[in-house]
Amino acid sequence: VAQLHLGSAHPIWGLPRTMASARPSLDLTGLGVGWPAGYPRGAGGLSRAGGHDPGCAHTLLLQWFESSKIHVAALVVGECSETPSHWSASRSLHQWLKEQNIPGLAGVDTRALTKKIREKGTLLGKLVPDETLENSLPFEDPNKRHLVQEVSLKTPRVFNPGGSLRITAVDCGLKYNQVRCLCERGAAVTVVPWDHPLDTADFDGLFISNGPGDPQLCQQTVAGLRSVLGAPQPKPVFGVCLGHQLIALAIGARTYKMKYGNRGHNQPCLHEDTRRCFITAQNHGFAVEAGSLPPGWAPLFTNANDRSNEGLVHEHKPFFSVQFHPEHRAGPTDLEGLFDVFCQNRWAWGTRVLPSPPSAGQEPARPRKVLILGSGGLSIGQAGEFDYSGSQVSAPPGDRVGTGWGAQAASCEPAAPPGHQSAEGGEHPDGADQPQHRHGADLQGAGRQGVLPAHHPRVRHPGEHRGAGGRGDGELGVSGWWNTAWGATEGVGGCSPTERALLPPGDPQ
Repeated sequence: VAQLHLGSAHPIWGLPRTMASARPSLDLTGLGVGWPAGYPRGAGGLSRAGGHDPGCAHTLLLQWFESSKIHVAALVVGECSETPSHWSASRSLHQWLKEQNIPGLAGVDTRALTKKIREKGTLLGKLVPDETLENSLPFEDPNKRHLVQEVSLKTPRVFNPGGSLRITAVDCGLKYNQVRCLCERGAAVTVVPWDHPLDTADFDGLFISNGPGDPQLCQQTVAGLRSVLGAPQPKPVFGVCLGHQLIALAIGARTYKMKYGNRGHNQPCLHEDTRRCFITAQNHGFAVEAGSLPPGWAPLFTNANDRSNEGLVHEHKPFFSVQFHPEHRAGPTDLEGLFDVFCQNRWAWGTRVLPSPPSAGQEPARPRKVLILGSGGLSIGQAGEFDYSGSQVSAPPGDRVGTGWGAQAASCEPAAPPGHQSAEGGEHPDGADQPQHRHGADLQGAGRQGVLPAHHPRVRHPGEHRGAGGRGDGELGVSGWWNTAWGATEGVGGCSPTERALLPPGDPQ
């Protein structure tokens, strides 16, 4: 008897990790695998002697799993291969499930099941033998149980005791890779139960893990968080998934149950400051109401699909949280750098008393306005699928074409230097982006008749694009693709620590 939803297992090699990460979010939940093919890769070894993580050996954590056992209540698949094919597999998926007394069901039309859940939302379900009377076993809603209390460890445990900084991790359903990410960054991690008393004197930073169920049931954790967030000498706080929701409750915001939840390894999230889009792994059925945030707090990420809140950040204090899993062992790892942000906050604040957050230091000069040369406005009936440059960020009002966000000004002018000079008007761009049209090079060499030489920008030539030797917007020093439009948002020259962590490797800081 279980709640049934489509899970977040990676279709190639994330299923063992997903099934073993149920301490976070899947306890007493049936996992339906939505892709039609079977799972031929099997399961890896479970012994710590041969299977601990070599990169984090001092933690004695199982290398291929996110907890010590399977936590899903059941597994539903279309096919199940009897012969594992992966080089590290020591048993088949069927054998692994049998060893841990987890029921599995194969031969199910999982695509039809996916469509039903998509239409009806998360459903309660039962796995029963044939000929079982329909009403002989009642449905059980796991969200009415205090699942965090059931899965949280009972006594504190220390990982990497020789670490430089002390991190307390509240176990609401902690995943092994969260411990790995903290230990690899030099932290001594003390994992405590969900209701453990929290004292800022005991740690340099506080991490709140993910977990299953309704966040409203964790009032003891919320009360402890409220005292930490209100301390006169703030310590860095980072929450993930359920931890994000608990921080929201602690500051007086509201949470709600979603109809479907967001589950999968390819959920797009927009970073609010840079408008960069990142792919994230998610598995949650509750969310934070962004409109309920108190003064001093702001959204950090927003889901690009359903516009639900994906993160919070305090405007002045070192507190932030995310709804997704930046540490997800099966990937993607786009935002694992958030653990670096947390570590930098810990290093910067430590146990010292600072009158204000540490300064980011002297930033290099960057373009503040960028000129894009596009192919003209869109007309009714014209499609914008081939707008590779992103120049159609603001269509003329008469076109009545909905385009993206980004530019504060747009103008349609003849493709000639005088025309561009007129269009530029009083905007005075100090950077230019020209991925498609050779006319940008003409502007650069147009002498006194050109728009650009007076402002000394560098024009990117047609051959310079992201995949052919160009650094793209990074060469111009712009912190996000969506900021590249002439008349673009003012003030992109300075980056916060979070923004710097979100820059691709090699981009200037």
